[in-house]
Order: sequence, then C-alpha cells, then structure tokens
Amino acid sequence: MTVAVEPTLEAMLHIYSLSADGGDRSPRFQAYLEACRSGRKLQGFNPMTTKPVAAAIESLLAFDAERIALEAGRTATDAIGADDDVDLFLSVAAPGMWTDARATTIEHRLAPRHHGEVLLWFDEAVTAEAVRAAAAEQTVRAAWWARSDSQQPTVAEVSRREGLAGVVAGRTGDASARAEQILHTVAADRSRGSAVAYLFGDDAAALFGYTALGLDVDEGLGHALSSVQRLRLDHV
Repeated sequence: MTVAVEPTLEAMLHIYSLSADGGDRSPRFQAYLEACRSGRKLQGFNPMTTKPVAAAIESLLAFDAERIALEAGRTATDAIGADDDVDLFLSVAAPGMWTDARATTIEHRLAPRHHGEVLLWFDEAVTAEAVRAAAAEQTVRAAWWARSDSQQPTVAEVSRREGLAGVVAGRTGDASARAEQILHTVAADRSRGSAVAYLFGDDAAALFGYTALGLDVDEGLGHALSSVQRLRLDHV
C-alpha cells in the first residue's frame, strides 16, 4: 500500500500570477488548459476567479500542506487497515456564481470521480489541522472506492463510509433516533437522492431537487458519526 500526493499548489500559484485579461484567450486560462491537458489534476480550481485564492495557496505552501496531507493519508490508512494505493491531490475552491459551496461539497463526498481530491475552500480556515482532517477523510473515501464493486452504493454503505471518514478525521456526531428509524427505510436504496437527503438533510435535498426525508441539516451524517464512534469504542 502506498499513499501519494500529486503537487498542485505551486502549479496553480504560477497560473494565478498570469494575466486574466482576454478571458478564455488570456495567458492565465491558456496556461491552465495546457496544465490540465498534460495530466495535472487542477480541475477543482477556478482559474478565472477574482477571489484571493492565490493568498490561500501561499498560506498552504508556507506550512507545507501537501506534506501534511501525505502524512494524514498514511495515518488514515493505518487506522482503517487499508492495503490499497491511494493518490491524493489538493484543490482550493472558490464559491461563486457557478460554484455553490454546499452543493459542491456534497457532490465531492459522494461522487467516485472525486475520490482522490482533498477539497479546501479559500474562504474557510486554511490551517494545518483543516488539511489534515480533509486529507484523512478523503483517504478513507478513496480506499473505499478502491475496494468497492459498486458505483452506486446503498444509503447504508454511504452512511458507514462517511461515518468512518469523519471519525478517522477526528470529527464527532450525535445519535438521532429519527435518523436511525429513517435509515431502516432507505438503507438498501441506491439512489443519490436518498443518500443526499439522509446524510445532509432536507435543505440539501431541496438544493438538488430530491425528495426530503424529514431530517435536519447533517442529521443523518451526525448519526453516522455517532454509530461509528460507538462501534469503535465497543472494539477497544
């Protein structure tokens, strides 16, 4: 088993230093396209944002965030006993007209194409601890996808995975009798809508146009965290 982190921060900092004049014909956008064509994993960045993403990247580079992500990935694989190769890379996203932060975060957690992407937001606390937690969570997801035979997991499977990812990252949650009761109903459901509504609540379901299940914000996720915490304590 190996954990690797593909560098993205230096490349994007250079791209952000180029002129954006000219829109899609600008030196910045053309350099971004060329980097993506060459195989660099930069798709999580918005190259044309006017937000101060470069400043966030400079902060990440200052405390060697990619090294911290690598260490967190290795620690997470040890914690879950994974023997799969995991390839991570950091993305620094900026909310805007076409990027809703909550919708993007939910999509990132659930879609297999994002399995190696450690998603950070430039306007949230860009700290070593935030990087460590995000990298640990994403390592669990990446290892899960590496071992999964299904591209459409059940709600119960997604719940267990997200609970484990959060607990390995040091997060905690509260048990919910309501969430437990609803899980019995939707556990075997493989639809994305039920997974979103169960884990993230009625507001998230409405955001995507899915059917609500009667849960508060992140209520199902909190219950998933609590369930994994309880299981781990039982095996201490």
